[in-house]
Amino acid sequence: MADISRVVPDGVRKKGTGGEEDLEPDRLSVGPKRHDDLETFSWGSNSNLTISPSTPSLPLVKTPRGFPALTGPGVALRDVALAQYYGAAVDGSGDVYMWGKDIVDGEPEKDGLKRCLVGLDITHLAPTKSKLFALSSSGNVYVLPTNSTLQLPPHVTSLPPPSAPLTPRYSFLQHIDPLHLFTSKAPSQQVVDFVRLDFSTEKKLGLNWGEKVVQISAGRDHLLAVTNKGRTLGHAVSEAANSNKQLVDMEEIVLPRPTTLNREKEKNERFRLISLFMPDYKKAVKFKVTKTVDPYLKQYLPKEEEEDAPLSGKDTMVYVQTKRGLKPEEDIRWSTTLYEIPILQGVNVDQVAAGERSSFARVKGRVVGWGANEYGQVGLGAGFTIDNVHVPTEVVLSRAQGYNGSHTIKCLDVISSGNTTFFTVQRTALDNPMPYIDLLACGHGTFGALGNGLWSQVSGNAVRVKTVSGLMEYSEKEKKQVPLGIHYVSASPTGSVAAVLNTTPLATKDGAFVYGRDLMVWGSNMDAQLGNGRRSNLPVPQHLPPLPSLSSTSPTFPVLTAKESTISSGSTSAMPHHRLQLAQAVVELRDLQGKKVKGKQNVEQVCSFGYGGGVVYWKVL
Repeated sequence: MADISRVVPDGVRKKGTGGEEDLEPDRLSVGPKRHDDLETFSWGSNSNLTISPSTPSLPLVKTPRGFPALTGPGVALRDVALAQYYGAAVDGSGDVYMWGKDIVDGEPEKDGLKRCLVGLDITHLAPTKSKLFALSSSGNVYVLPTNSTLQLPPHVTSLPPPSAPLTPRYSFLQHIDPLHLFTSKAPSQQVVDFVRLDFSTEKKLGLNWGEKVVQISAGRDHLLAVTNKGRTLGHAVSEAANSNKQLVDMEEIVLPRPTTLNREKEKNERFRLISLFMPDYKKAVKFKVTKTVDPYLKQYLPKEEEEDAPLSGKDTMVYVQTKRGLKPEEDIRWSTTLYEIPILQGVNVDQVAAGERSSFARVKGRVVGWGANEYGQVGLGAGFTIDNVHVPTEVVLSRAQGYNGSHTIKCLDVISSGNTTFFTVQRTALDNPMPYIDLLACGHGTFGALGNGLWSQVSGNAVRVKTVSGLMEYSEKEKKQVPLGIHYVSASPTGSVAAVLNTTPLATKDGAFVYGRDLMVWGSNMDAQLGNGRRSNLPVPQHLPPLPSLSSTSPTFPVLTAKESTISSGSTSAMPHHRLQLAQAVVELRDLQGKKVKGKQNVEQVCSFGYGGGVVYWKVL
């Protein structure tokens, strides 16, 4: 049985009439108490078996449902990602597991989960439609296909060599597979095919000594990464990686060659990225691709058509395929390099965020954005009507709706997903040193993702999200009013959003009055992505009811009285006493194979929204 140190009391003690302490019934649903399993729950659209792979006959999961394959004694995860056609998770050992409609060779006894990457010590995932990017603790970035038919590992001798030239002293490395050279598992022991991305900066191939990637973020066709030295890197997921200038001045990339290690030769074998400045680039791809001279691509165009001929129908469309007969967005060997974004050289970036076709970088409390802006998702203001921002431009958050020149604004976090962007900011008035924490949103809000109570299709001006911005709470620890911060925000490409409030640190010093962190959800809910049992969209953040329990030894919460269950905070969003809160614990950590990992570890419940659904799981801190 896992050794779980309970951080949430069974009840809140109060003085009885006879002088003895009586237990008041639990008012909040939090954390593991007496059961040994760390439970994972999921909800949303199950059309691609990403929410409940064990029940393919269930198309929709309206309320949180147990995910037994990711539940077990001491089983906490490092990361979970839900994409359109697959789901992925990283267990406590750093191994990657996948499931979904396209993962047909998973283990039946584990609800279709497939163990994909082994021994690479993965810490973070960044999903795209047909590729999954994984960041390791050592700073390596790996990419693997998300379809079982493409995951079969090729023979070692058929893999392409590295793009960097090797000196004679290390020429023996030419006979070793470079993609698996630094893994703890031999290539024959790896379950799926994968590639380790290399690096290219202005002066050399590779990063400086002691420099490594610490964060990755993926959009629809591009990937952003930042190193511990503040260097910003970009990667082309497909030929449309720079369709809306989301990679700024990365106009072309060098494709890997399977027959040469000569860097100078590779400079003449480049692929020019499509730049069409429109959302649906596939309808206007025209013949720009045919003008690219690249021996690693096969381009199909009817011979009788001339390059300047207009698009007249289906037969005149241009289709790009790699040498393996795949689309670039599916082929993990089409582009294998992370390039330093030239215009951001010398800028010490703290964080990057990739939207669907836009990009952001946070630098010392300020934010710059660029890329697609037809919904105002870059946040440059209502008067900035340009559909595409070609260069990094500062997002002046002090111009947000309701702000004036008497406030100092500092950005603490930026989250971009789909066509909506969120900024967690610290607002301080010039005449009052007390800071306030606000959540700002801009971009596409047709389904309520802006959280301001409106259904705005376009919002170029950042607006404050209601019920989670500017909150204050009395701290028993500090004995005074303090701002209630936002622990993190999770947003999905389909417009569902979750915000977790940082309520736990406000408890007393001895921890005698600790519940969990409040979870608020809003936005698109057509496929029950919010997990509240309904399918109507929410324009204002709301609480969720408590989670069910998979364990027979889980405690049964006392039934609240009718009067207590209807108590509200008086705000737009009701704050019932019996609501979902995310807890913390200390456990004997185990991986999904049941093996112990590093003894006791701190874990906390985390809510993550993905494509068409959400998940609550226990995360390793």
